[in-house]
Parts: sequence; structure tokens; C-alpha cells
Amino acid sequence: MSQGISGQISDTAICPPWRKILRVAFHRDMLILGGIRFGLMATQFCFSAYLTLFLSQELEHSIRQAGHFFALAYLLGAAGRVFWSLLSDYLLGGRRKGILVWITFIMLLSSLSLGAISFFPSLAPLLFLAILAFGISGLGWNAIYLTILGEAMGKESIGLATGVGYFYGFMGSLICPPLFGYLIDWTGTFGYAWLFLGCGSLLILFLLSLYREANPKEEKEGVP
Repeated sequence: MSQGISGQISDTAICPPWRKILRVAFHRDMLILGGIRFGLMATQFCFSAYLTLFLSQELEHSIRQAGHFFALAYLLGAAGRVFWSLLSDYLLGGRRKGILVWITFIMLLSSLSLGAISFFPSLAPLLFLAILAFGISGLGWNAIYLTILGEAMGKESIGLATGVGYFYGFMGSLICPPLFGYLIDWTGTFGYAWLFLGCGSLLILFLLSLYREANPKEEKEGVP
């Protein structure tokens, strides 16, 4: 998979820059990875923008308590970026896709948990675990994603691929937070908005099922 992409791109190295940009941006695997980034960035920005409002307005926590939860989530997100990278490199032999599947699955469960807490406040004792899980997944995916993106597109186009990936990702961060807020205003509760993020996680899992990751062992054997 990754050899095919890098090979096709390197073959067009003498083409005009705009043609190479289009070739990378609309390549099948780039579209899949771009869609994954769209969903991940959308989820991260929705969570970041609305968590404190959810905690303070719907669950009636103080602003100080909401701030503590917000800081905890980002602390776990920072730790998660290191944790997932170590897990991929040393325990899974360089596999990235499986790690992203686990990250997305945890993000799905945490989004559904936050939605359940919104609908059923008696489940509030699960809030700490739900935010912890979202922090390590929904805020901790970045390093693994950038690694799989770079490996997919090859060293010849890693800079361009990173830029294209960010383009798709920031489209998600631009489009989805207003939709999240609209759902809150329309339904009068945060629950359906959290379920919206859960649907986004399902879409990411579907896209991951379409992505074909190269075997790291085969790539190493192919290096002279």
C-alpha cells in the first residue's frame, strides 16, 4: 500500500507542483486518512469547546471543577500520545492501524458514556472515567496518526501529505463544532450532541476498515 503511493508520487516528481498536490490530496488512501483526520479533529474540537459548558450548565459543576476536568483530560491526552506511540513501536511491531482502532473504540465508548450521563444524571459517578477515557483517546491520537500518514505517503511527499492531512482535519474542526452546538440548542440537552460524536467515531472505524496498512516486517525486509 505505502510503496504504491510513494511510488506513484515519486513518478510525478517532475510534474508541476499543483498537479502533485492534487495527486496527493485525491489519492484513495489520502482521502481515507483525510476522512479519519476530519473525524478525529472534529471530535477533539467539539469536546474542547463544549466540555466546560456541559459540566457547568447541565451537570451544575462549578467553573473551577469544570476547569479541573478539562485540565485532566488534556493531561491524559498528552500522556496518551506517548503511551500509544510506545505501545505501537515496542509491543505491536510498528503497527499503527490497530492502535488507531483502539483509540477510536475508546473514544466511541467515552462519547456514548457522556451522552448517557446527560440523559441519566444518576450515572454521574462515571463522569471521571468517561473524561479520562476521552482524554487518552480523543486528545491522544495525534502522534500515531501523523506516523501512519507519513509512512503511507513515503518520505518523498511527507511534508505535502502532512499539510493535506491538516487541511482535511481543520475542515472537521471548522464544520462540526457549530453542528454540535446547534444540536444542543435544538434538543435542549447535550446528550444528542455527544451521540453525534459517537456516530463520528463509528464513521472513523469504518474508514479504518477500508485502509490497508503495509506490513512493517515486509517493508524492513525490502530495504537494501
